Amino acid sequence: MPLFFRKRKPSEEARKRLEYQMCLAKEAGADDILDISKCELSEIPFGAFATCKVLQKKVFIIHTNYLTSLLPKSCSLQSLLTIKVLDLHHNQLTALPEDIGQLAALQVLNVERNQLTHLPRSVGKLSQLQTLNAKDNRLKELPDTVGELRSLRTLDVSENEIRRLPQMLAHVRTLETLSLDASSMAYPPPEVCGAGTEAIQQFLCRGKAGQPASFARGTHAAPRGCPGTAQPGGGGGRDRGGHRLAGEMGHTWSHRKYNCLQWLCEYSGASELGSWGRSV
Repeated sequence: MPLFFRKRKPSEEARKRLEYQMCLAKEAGADDILDISKCELSEIPFGAFATCKVLQKKVFIIHTNYLTSLLPKSCSLQSLLTIKVLDLHHNQLTALPEDIGQLAALQVLNVERNQLTHLPRSVGKLSQLQTLNAKDNRLKELPDTVGELRSLRTLDVSENEIRRLPQMLAHVRTLETLSLDASSMAYPPPEVCGAGTEAIQQFLCRGKAGQPASFARGTHAAPRGCPGTAQPGGGGGRDRGGHRLAGEMGHTWSHRKYNCLQWLCEYSGASELGSWGRSV
């Protein structure tokens, strides 16, 4: 997108929306959400970070702006330590902070439809992260530290330039839904990616070519440390774009149906985060 779009002055309507949302977040009895989406921002206001820190907000929604960076000058991730849901989709981010692993409470990270070329290695320190949506970026690979995401249940890396998955991904035993461009994969090969999440993880765990169809049917015992074999009928479906959605028996990630407020109303604990964002 041309540079002038990133630096343009917000419209009067966007300015009023920002003021209203900031005031709403500070009202007595306000919920745990700060929503400054669709405010035509090229930079997150300092006041937003201060609000998150002082009022201990848990949900920070910043989607559909013109952001090229998460952190403006003089701001620190220390202000976001209580954040559990960080929604940055539909911006112009080219990178995430290298120390994003500081966000120890983070459970949902949505960076769909940005311009990210890599994910920081410190992402592996997000021990509570259950949902990572990095769809529609410019990623060429995933850091091997994703294997340290021991709570991860949903991973979407479709519509990127990824051709290989790190073997360390096999260690994420909690992974239920993996969305990627199966036909474009080199490692694991397309036939393995097409067999589902369990087949992918077992292939990565073995570190060698195998029989993907057999993995999916559970006829080969997995080595110690590998995820269990897939159950009959447990393969994934395909979304309308033809991406392989492994696991969850046909559940698909659909950001169009994403509604954070509704999700928060239904939220009753970290264990339920895995169903967030999927159509039924």
